[in-house]
Amino acid sequence: SASQDGTVKVFDLRTNSSSSAITTKMALPNEQALCVSLGYGGTLAAVGTSKARVSFLDLRYSSGTNPTGALMGSYVDAHTEEVTQVRFQSVSNASGQTKTVLATASEDG
Repeated sequence: SASQDGTVKVFDLRTNSSSSAITTKMALPNEQALCVSLGYGGTLAAVGTSKARVSFLDLRYSSGTNPTGALMGSYVDAHTEEVTQVRFQSVSNASGQTKTVLATASEDG
């Protein structure tokens, strides 16, 4: 889930507890998390933000006993307005090879 306070949570539905959720906050002050998509077997999260960024979180990272997700980096020049949609998608080329791409959408048109 993505939140206006900048919090991103990823829940493991195999458990009955929200304490197993991976929780992290966006890096910039007053940066809202607007959307999230999981890719690469659930190990990578792409987060669209109110500061026109797409941030990438490594969900394998934990801090002590708390799973937190580590910020790997951000696309900062891809959009000029809020990023409202992100989606990982597997695509195949003519020779049948499959790769994963990320599609993003923004208020900038």
